[in-house]
Amino acid sequence: MKTTYTVLAAAFAMLAIAPRSSAQGTNKMTVGIAVRAPSTADTTPVVIAIPDSAAIDTVKKIAGIKDTKTSTFLAMAPKIEIQNYRPEDKRGINMFEAPKDESVAYDGFKLQWGAAFTQQFQGLDHSNTAAPRLVTSGTPPVTTDANKLIRIGHGPNNANANIYLNGQLAKGIRVAMTTYSSARHHQETWVKDGYLLVDASPIDWKPLNDIMKYVTIRAGHFEINYGDAHFRRSDNGNAIRNALVGNYIMDAFTTEVGGEVYVRANGFMAMGGVTGGESRGMITSPDKRSPSYLMKAGFDRQIRDHLRFRLTASEYATASSVSNTLFSGDRAGSTSECDGYCVVRTRKPPGCRTTPADAPTILPGASTGT
Repeated sequence: MKTTYTVLAAAFAMLAIAPRSSAQGTNKMTVGIAVRAPSTADTTPVVIAIPDSAAIDTVKKIAGIKDTKTSTFLAMAPKIEIQNYRPEDKRGINMFEAPKDESVAYDGFKLQWGAAFTQQFQGLDHSNTAAPRLVTSGTPPVTTDANKLIRIGHGPNNANANIYLNGQLAKGIRVAMTTYSSARHHQETWVKDGYLLVDASPIDWKPLNDIMKYVTIRAGHFEINYGDAHFRRSDNGNAIRNALVGNYIMDAFTTEVGGEVYVRANGFMAMGGVTGGESRGMITSPDKRSPSYLMKAGFDRQIRDHLRFRLTASEYATASSVSNTLFSGDRAGSTSECDGYCVVRTRKPPGCRTTPADAPTILPGASTGT
């Protein structure tokens, strides 16, 4: 049976709702900026000139930055040396697809490491009024109340952490890998995704160079670009992009093996992709598997400093799958304190970790294996 998911996403960034991140216009800023140092009697704000960009996420303009806190962060933040890169720190907030621009010059092979860390303190209580339900089991027989909640107290949860590795291989060509070094759902370190991103032709041939001005190719095992919510979600140890910390109960997020091709120009974007349809590589059960097809189209424009318009539509279609995880692909486990940290449980699972089976997510009418 063919399963198709379609989502329409709209984002309006306005002063009273979601003002543009000041870091957004500087996510590709290099150290070559013009700054006039004020004297002791001079109160003129520091002005930073930011180059224009053709990225789909924003139309960057020459802007004056008056926020001293932001300026301090930018002065201390590590310089971005990888081309077409979406930062994992606050500079990546309110960004969507990795930008396509040339504000970072290519000057040879580069290797960039990064990390994200989340530590939580839980202070929750729970109770219920369910009638006792006595169950006898085990040898020797033990009688327990199956409706009685376990006792919980206050304390820290295990920390979550991510490690990021990006390598600039050639002009406009880079590789990226994300590793979960600590996660609720896994005791061991494991790789979330790894892929190749191509924004420039590896062959210096004018027709190809002209095409790659507008085209981006991504291939590997990656977080598929379905909808816009996955750009704002908490990803294991990285929760800086999510003001609510916890993710949606309909969490459209998964990683699959395949490829995506983007065409972007003047704020318009179109994407088409094909994947294996599973969250991991698989060669068994070929009669139950079929490719999954992705499509996404949208428009994104920064109209003025505090007014942004973005509208996208996405579609995901697959004829069959052994275990499709489009809405249950968060293998790191839930980040929200309430989503299974031993809360509202009548028994204590090992470590109180969530699994895809008991995580509070909603699958939109699709059953496993269809």
